[in-house]
Amino acid sequence: MKLNKLAQVGFLKNLSIMRKMILIFTIILIVGIGNIGIITYFQNLQKTDAGIVDVAGRQRMLSQKIGFYSQLAAKGNVDDLQILSDSIKLHDESLLALTNGGIAKLFELYESWVLK
Repeated sequence: MKLNKLAQVGFLKNLSIMRKMILIFTIILIVGIGNIGIITYFQNLQKTDAGIVDVAGRQRMLSQKIGFYSQLAAKGNVDDLQILSDSIKLHDESLLALTNGGIAKLFELYESWVLK
């Protein structure tokens, strides 16, 4: 009985060196493939996070731009009203995309953003 327990515990002792090496290589291979899967999964999660951070940064810039052009419009500069209107529209659309989900416009109105 005691010999039988030793045989069960020390099953690696009965394997040849080649089989032990194959077993170790197989374990390393399985762990490596698992690591690749986990890394790929988390990299895909970060892609969406980067887009959200970009849109949030643009929201900050647009709020400053809206404040700047609203002051110009208040001083009577009518030429900048279109830029102000476009900035407010893009800010609202991006805010809806951030709060409700969806795709925010990227830089379709870029030409109207250029300061004079």
